[in-house]
Amino acid sequence: MLRNSLVESSLGCPTPDCWPYPPSENGGNNPGDAFYLLEKGIWFGTAFGNASLHKELTNPWQRSLTNPDSLYFDGYYRPDDRTQDYDFRPRKGSTLIDAGVVIPGINDGQDLQQNWPPSYLGQNRRFVGDAPDIGAYEYGDSVYWIPGYRYPHPSFPIPRNNAVDVIPDYSVVWNYPYKRDYSSTMASVTINGPGVDRSEIFRYPNNVMFQEFQPGGFYTWSVTVDGMSGGTWSFQVDNDIYPMNDRSIDTTLHEVIPLKNQKTLEVSENNIAFLLFDIPSSVDNSWDIDFNLFVKEVENLTGGIVVYKHDYPDWGEKNDEMNIGIIDHTLGIPLDTLLSLEEESVVSLDMSSFITESGKHSFALAPLNPNDHVTFHSYEAGGIRVQGYFTKKELWPSLSFTPSLDSLTLYLQCHRMTAL
Repeated sequence: MLRNSLVESSLGCPTPDCWPYPPSENGGNNPGDAFYLLEKGIWFGTAFGNASLHKELTNPWQRSLTNPDSLYFDGYYRPDDRTQDYDFRPRKGSTLIDAGVVIPGINDGQDLQQNWPPSYLGQNRRFVGDAPDIGAYEYGDSVYWIPGYRYPHPSFPIPRNNAVDVIPDYSVVWNYPYKRDYSSTMASVTINGPGVDRSEIFRYPNNVMFQEFQPGGFYTWSVTVDGMSGGTWSFQVDNDIYPMNDRSIDTTLHEVIPLKNQKTLEVSENNIAFLLFDIPSSVDNSWDIDFNLFVKEVENLTGGIVVYKHDYPDWGEKNDEMNIGIIDHTLGIPLDTLLSLEEESVVSLDMSSFITESGKHSFALAPLNPNDHVTFHSYEAGGIRVQGYFTKKELWPSLSFTPSLDSLTLYLQCHRMTAL
């Protein structure tokens, strides 16, 4: 039995879990029916058009960060910071969320008689949401298991110490110190920074503090267990957020469209690009917000590319009734029109007057003239090579947040009063 499993590029699976027909007909390697696999809780990147598993996880380890500079070519950024993150939880908007299957005694909250007893009460916690997630970790779970050595003090902070470009809608995670008996073990967690002054007590094994942070904010936090502190850790929040999902589709088809490694957003007649963002509650209407798109190719532009509000922000790329291929594609009010675009350049639009509250916001790009044909880079820009997965975040669509002059003045005044 193969269930709730993640496979990126190669899968030998001679069982009915992977094939709707006898494996003898195909040799049992690399099944290609993505929807059939999902029914069994199997996410297979090759079946999704070589989709990248990295894009489904929050901030996982990347092999490419271990490679020498000589392997970075074709304009791929050579990172100065090779420090790794190890956050393998599904990211918000991931197709892994609620896509798994229930396994009695494992992910349904029951402590059944198994071959090996639970190590602690609640180890076989019930899934979060409508169904289990695919993979080892559950989005929104209060426990994040960190394998490996445990120090005599709290350790392994996520985000890592001195991390930069942390997403605003995140959480802090830590590893407990080693103990023979964790009964009655408590952790005292404190976090400080713009808009956050918080202290809480957590009972083992809970080790996730959910918190939304201000874009660009600098935060410090610490964890103490049994009088032992892990020290003071810090991180810097990114000024940008990236789409939960983005996809360009032929809206005349009206069919469920599977996840695909779509590196570009093509805008042409009947082909509309949809982008979905989730604004954290730490952002209010005092912020200046820019919508950024990176133009890849301009085949024809005689009319313009219109940026519309899309009034159905609950779409996604999972195989369900909210799939981007079958939702209502009706365009909302036009927000702006891109009349002149240059290839391999960034275009930014001021969205401050349109994004006035937190939550999901969906946008659509459609041509003004049927002959218009423009291609933008998507959230998938980058990709998988022999050397590993590479990102090119500078190409991704994004929303950028900058404190307005009034809010910046207020922040500086409050900061000064605190210092005094």
